[in-house]
Amino acid sequence: MTIDEDSPIFQFERHSQFLKIIFILDERGSINFQRFIDEYSISSTTLYRTIEALKKLKIVKSEIDSSSYPRKSVISLTEKGKQVARKLKEIEEILKG
Repeated sequence: MTIDEDSPIFQFERHSQFLKIIFILDERGSINFQRFIDEYSISSTTLYRTIEALKKLKIVKSEIDSSSYPRKSVISLTEKGKQVARKLKEIEEILKG
């Protein structure tokens, strides 16, 4: 078996906040970008880069909430992201056992 350094699974290793962000979004459903920074002490640069990487993998999506003023970017899991979160929880249970 050849290890593909560009495979999606290795993206998790390159971005230390992947798991944290996926678990938070799975629990919260959605959260605006600024609140994410304020509540979870993640720098804006780290959050932005990680969200962009997760978007490329189609795990998260961001949308503009036009019902608020000023408009806010809201981040949430895609259906694929929800599947990933479920699998990560299964892995977590295996590691606990």
